[in-house]
Amino acid sequence: MRKAIVFTLLLALVAVATPAFATSSILKQAAAVCDASLNSGDAAVVKLGFAKSSAKPQNPFGEKVFEKKSDGQTLIVTTGEKFRQAFCELYIPNGSEEDYQTIRAELIKLNKTEGTNYDKTVQGKPYRGEIWGDTETMDNGNTSDLKLGDTKLGSLFIQFSAVKFRQTQDRTGIIIEMMKR
Repeated sequence: MRKAIVFTLLLALVAVATPAFATSSILKQAAAVCDASLNSGDAAVVKLGFAKSSAKPQNPFGEKVFEKKSDGQTLIVTTGEKFRQAFCELYIPNGSEEDYQTIRAELIKLNKTEGTNYDKTVQGKPYRGEIWGDTETMDNGNTSDLKLGDTKLGSLFIQFSAVKFRQTQDRTGIIIEMMKR
């Protein structure tokens, strides 16, 4: 009983000392890999255990693709340039709507505001999308000093789709895209 109480207290201390974005392993992975990509380049992505892939980027702005398995999930990173700014995308094909809701809640808490919502139904299945834009970079930006980890962002877009359709470049799962400021 005493060990259980001590363990619970330690978990509570870790939770209090952890940044808001670190509570989600998906958001934590996105922050780490995209921070590395946007600030240090593709070699930094490889240092995080991602292997360069010969797959064609599914994102139309993508130039390079990297992949790795983590906790039973396939993680696909696409890097490139979008509107003359570096961008990084983390795609999790098996990401769920629950994962999306967890990430969304953490981003709302981190940014102290909701993003611009693009939710709709596609073929009777859910599509969820929300974008946060930095007020300095975007005319319709809703967040001042938008950041994830140490990276200053112009925009951060999260998506979930249960079915393939054009908005997600015919992909299902979770997509987290960040564009550097």
